[in-house]
Amino acid sequence: MSHTMTVEYVIRNNKGEEVARFQDLAEARRYDRVLTAAEQLFELFREIPALSGVDDAVMDEVSFQIARRSGEVMPILSRIGREKASGGRGEKQVPERETESREASAAAGDTEPGNAAAAAAEMPESGDRIRGRARSKAA
Repeated sequence: MSHTMTVEYVIRNNKGEEVARFQDLAEARRYDRVLTAAEQLFELFREIPALSGVDDAVMDEVSFQIARRSGEVMPILSRIGREKASGGRGEKQVPERETESREASAAAGDTEPGNAAAAAAEMPESGDRIRGRARSKAA
């Protein structure tokens, strides 16, 4: 008689419902980082008066999608820093090849080490995953 031992990492929301399940600890941690970022975005959005009437479920989904697609969002936001660095006189000049390379990487989903976007792109999507969620736990 042979036995197999499997370790799984389960992420649950505050209601105890399973949100995601992973067999790879690194993937579970990447997903957890996406959820942490989404939670922070959600709180940021709550502070914006114009969004006060928006349903929490909608803000939850928008926050998650922005965090999940961070590889696409970060290049957009990084342009703000380049404009400020040049004293507001337009965007800092970046060699054309470097810009094309960055844009191609972002489009292909390539990310820097530690960025959760690539892993999150194929992660489960289910409601109420952000607010009050539990950390990854071995099941």
